[in-house]
Amino acid sequence: MKTLKKYKKIIIVIEVIALFMILYDFLIDGGAVTSLSRPQKGEGKAVEELGFSGGEESGTLEVPVSERKLSFEEEQELIRQAEEEIDETIIGKNESADSVFLPLDTRSSYASSKVQAFWTFEPMVVDAEGNIDFKDNDELLIEARADLVCGESEDRYISYIRAVKPGNETKSGFLFNLKSALKEADSEGGDELSLPSAVGESPVSFKRKPDFRGVAFAFIGIALIPVLILFDRKKDEKKKKAYNDALSKDYPVIASKLSLFIGAGIRPREAFKRISTSYEKNRRRGAPASAGFDEIERACRDMEKGVGEGDAYLSIAERTGHKDYRRLTLLLTENMKKGDRFLSAELSREEADAFEERKNRAIRLGEEASTKLVFPMILLLGSVMIMLLVPAFLGTGV
Repeated sequence: MKTLKKYKKIIIVIEVIALFMILYDFLIDGGAVTSLSRPQKGEGKAVEELGFSGGEESGTLEVPVSERKLSFEEEQELIRQAEEEIDETIIGKNESADSVFLPLDTRSSYASSKVQAFWTFEPMVVDAEGNIDFKDNDELLIEARADLVCGESEDRYISYIRAVKPGNETKSGFLFNLKSALKEADSEGGDELSLPSAVGESPVSFKRKPDFRGVAFAFIGIALIPVLILFDRKKDEKKKKAYNDALSKDYPVIASKLSLFIGAGIRPREAFKRISTSYEKNRRRGAPASAGFDEIERACRDMEKGVGEGDAYLSIAERTGHKDYRRLTLLLTENMKKGDRFLSAELSREEADAFEERKNRAIRLGEEASTKLVFPMILLLGSVMIMLLVPAFLGTGV
């Protein structure tokens, strides 16, 4: 509930915006319509979905809306603009209309698609993509005709282009002749395409282009290195967090058992041994492993192997790095120097603090879980609104 209070303002803002949108749909956008705006020339036909009611009938239907018709003067102006555009673009990437060999720019529409163009050429040596087929000619005079149509108006554009077959001196000329040779070789048919060995007097050779798949895989492998390192680091961090959480969960129980044993007059070493023995019996009965009790058991084994009692306690703090276990080992090692007189009272306070920390941790985890539920709750709210609004819209016939 605390999390919901935290996001209360955001939810209210969303709901207010949604309410204004619904009101706009019903009162403004959903009001009576007496006319529809036509699309501009070149935008194409539009379709408006409207609700209607008349007599005893009501429902929805699609209303087609054609483009706005232009006046004669507007059509003539657009055709003039199209002719100027053709003058600027027809030679394509060629440098001059007096020496053309690269494809012509023969578009199907001009003036922002408001004027349609239908091309014809004399002689018929230009294909639909604007490529020029010289055949056996080195030079051609081409008449380019474009019938321009805009609404009810028509006009014919005529231009003359001098096509000159290029030599191999320039890169663009060599590529043009090479493509022409390949096209001619392809037109021969057969089971195989015989590649030309020369273009004019210039020899030419071919080889397959490497696909560099091995290089790509090498780069992928290199790129994966930081990803894998990051993945392992995240995995280690997650594992360490789970380990620390398990230690935190076990610590209050361990502190309670130690306080109980030491309060009964049992020495810390013997208390560790009894806790370890009880844990081993529970494990043999099928109880799950516990990180904190595993550390107690390991410390007992170390002491049985001859490791000093103080060193065995300190090794717990070194292995876990956990603040609670460091504090516990400090109490135990200080006790070895000062005696057991104050250890029981210290462990009792430690036990109380540990259980208080455990309670606070449970509350904190509950709040985190509530935060994670906020987004699913928003989705659920949206689903409920859709379930309520859609039948309402359908019922009104809008």
